[in-house]
Amino acid sequence: MSLNTSGSSDDGNPVPEPRPEVSDGKDPGDSSAGSSNNSAEQRIAEVSITTAEMITVSANELNQMREFAMDEPTGVSGALRYCKRRILFPYLRLLGVMGLKPTLNPESTENGLCLIILNRVYFLLVVLLLLAGYVLQYLSCFRRDRGFLYKNENLERVPNDNQFRSICSGNPILIHVLPSVFHITSFLYMVYLYRFNDDEQLQNLMERVFIQATHSHSQFYSQKKLLRTLQHLVMSSLVWIITSTTCQLVQIWSAPHISFSNLPFSEDIQGVLIGTLALSTTWQDSIQVTVIISYCIHCILLSTYLELLNARVQQNTISLSECIKEIGELKKLISYLSDDLSPCLGPLLILDAATAVSSITFLALKGSHLHMYDFISLVIVATLWLLLFIFPITQAATLSASCKQVLEIGHLVRLRPFGYQDIPQTDLDSFLLFVSTLRMDVRILKMPISTPIIACSFSLIMFTTLMWGFFMSSFLATKSV
Repeated sequence: MSLNTSGSSDDGNPVPEPRPEVSDGKDPGDSSAGSSNNSAEQRIAEVSITTAEMITVSANELNQMREFAMDEPTGVSGALRYCKRRILFPYLRLLGVMGLKPTLNPESTENGLCLIILNRVYFLLVVLLLLAGYVLQYLSCFRRDRGFLYKNENLERVPNDNQFRSICSGNPILIHVLPSVFHITSFLYMVYLYRFNDDEQLQNLMERVFIQATHSHSQFYSQKKLLRTLQHLVMSSLVWIITSTTCQLVQIWSAPHISFSNLPFSEDIQGVLIGTLALSTTWQDSIQVTVIISYCIHCILLSTYLELLNARVQQNTISLSECIKEIGELKKLISYLSDDLSPCLGPLLILDAATAVSSITFLALKGSHLHMYDFISLVIVATLWLLLFIFPITQAATLSASCKQVLEIGHLVRLRPFGYQDIPQTDLDSFLLFVSTLRMDVRILKMPISTPIIACSFSLIMFTTLMWGFFMSSFLATKSV
């Protein structure tokens, strides 16, 4: 084998000679080489910075995507996890703190012996705190509508004694005994409902609402919107409790003298009793607000459920057979609300209305003789109790309006010119007959709640109040003459 040095290949084709490097007339060892190297290093540095920024942006976007995936449920399983983590578990913990459910591990139905004993001890402590509050309110003549009020607005001296005796104003049975009985009865009924009745209606309702919101294509009924509504409801209840506690502390601070039925207590023990009175009264308010908020949560979820079902029927994303099943489940949930949950709400609404009316009456008759702090605190107290009475009734009326919309679904399906052309007329007539014969009434103490009834009752109350004020002013004017 010989080497070919003739500048041609073995097949006779000429081999191209290598081209000489073209120079720009500058020496490579010149200083210009150093400047080109610097520019190359600058470009490399810029590329590195850009790459680092892209990696940082990608990491931030990845974190945002993870947070969105955790917060925004996708599918049925995601909606259920979202519902339990954001709404159900915090609500069960709140019920546990109030003593309505087991305090430790309220999410589980099976607990160990230690947890069972601790939960029962905590429940007994809550009951003892409530009973102590009822007794201390009676001994100190403390009323929720007026604060500390004694007979003739002073302390009468006991004959042949240097001490003072507190004489409560008004009938003690109507002022202290009956309100305490109403309150403890509602509390014990809720304990029975949540502890011993194996109550899972709220969990079932929440899961159904979030599943319906997942299937709905309307942005108005998103899970986040429902979550914000429930969070605003809980925040409003916290504001109510804080405001009520503040007014109560103002009443205690502005009282000239607090006596516990002339019992010989030292100053230290009396201070402990006053602190126990304040704590127990705040706990009573918290339990009452928790019961009312529980009822309102059921009403909001049921109203949302009905609106979602109505929207799905209009969008033709649910069959008529599935709609009949959903309406049957809704009827059971509304019956639970009216028959099982409302009996504990009724006595509390009576207390709220009586307290608000008594506060307003006291302000109308003797408001001009009160100090500024007492007057402002009583105005706030009357407003708080009035709001606590109106809010659940308003939610019940909203739910009644949603039930009426469901009753109109049959006519909507039967008369729409599109969407249900492929369904036989017999099925449409059967659906219309089923929906038209439904009876879904929202009741409190066996009384139906609706917007016309509330309007008539409000008009009657306003008329009675105006007539009472007219006759009272005429009576006082005649008495002064």
